[in-house]
Amino acid sequence: MTGLMSRRETEATLAAELLAELRYIRNHLTGSAEKRGTGVVNHVLEVATRLFDTDGLITMSFGVPCGSIEVNNVGNATVTVASGPPTGTGAPAKGVGVYKVAAGTTQWVNVNHREVTLWGTAAQNVSYQAYTVGTAVIPGIAG
Repeated sequence: MTGLMSRRETEATLAAELLAELRYIRNHLTGSAEKRGTGVVNHVLEVATRLFDTDGLITMSFGVPCGSIEVNNVGNATVTVASGPPTGTGAPAKGVGVYKVAAGTTQWVNVNHREVTLWGTAAQNVSYQAYTVGTAVIPGIAG
């Protein structure tokens, strides 16, 4: 008989369809849990334009890990993004979780920490968007 699937082919097709459905349910539940637990919609934690304080700091603390942050450095000096709270009196020059955003540029930085610190020039403006996901899963950014 032609056109009929064998038992093995039928089981393989069914298993593939079940796996696809389980992945869909997992993704849906993850998004729902994020929204319920944090109030986050579309993975957005915060969108703001702020001034650096007199110490040249902007600190952020979120109820969930920040996956990435887009920094629009409108100033004339480098802005340093650091994963975690400030550790010292000046911007870190290098290290894990440290990223420099040049003056007049916009950069996406993957973070993966509940606290994020921006270092810059006191009274300078900086705009940013913080997300719960990394840049690889934000449509239009990568991939």
